[in-house]
Amino acid sequence: MALKKEKQQHEEMNPEEARKETLEIVGNDKVKKKEKNSQLVNKIVMYVLLCVFLFISIFPFYWMFVGSTNHTSKIFTNPPTLTFGDQFLINFTNLNNAIGIYRVLFNSLFVSLTFVVLSLAVCTLAAYALSKFQFKGLIRSL
Repeated sequence: MALKKEKQQHEEMNPEEARKETLEIVGNDKVKKKEKNSQLVNKIVMYVLLCVFLFISIFPFYWMFVGSTNHTSKIFTNPPTLTFGDQFLINFTNLNNAIGIYRVLFNSLFVSLTFVVLSLAVCTLAAYALSKFQFKGLIRSL
């Protein structure tokens, strides 16, 4: 029904107005294509930047693991060695003998778990108080 009205309006226009309207429609298609192209370029740039930042974020972990598998003399070479070595167990044994890695890991785990349990207890009580009790200055958003 709406198409019939538009067609009737288009037929009732003089030829100059009809030509202008046709040019506007064609121009709008060109603008839409340019917008789509610019959106595509924006997406490509965004994904390239995300990949660069992903590489920057992951590379230190890769380097740390590569360093733990190589001999100390290979770690400090120039250019650095980026391949895995065969010294992982020897390096791990040396680390354990030097600082007692199992005790250090236990201490870290104990402190982390204690903090998580205490935080959950305090935050749970605070959440209950904030949800159940009415107090001055409370703004209900829902």
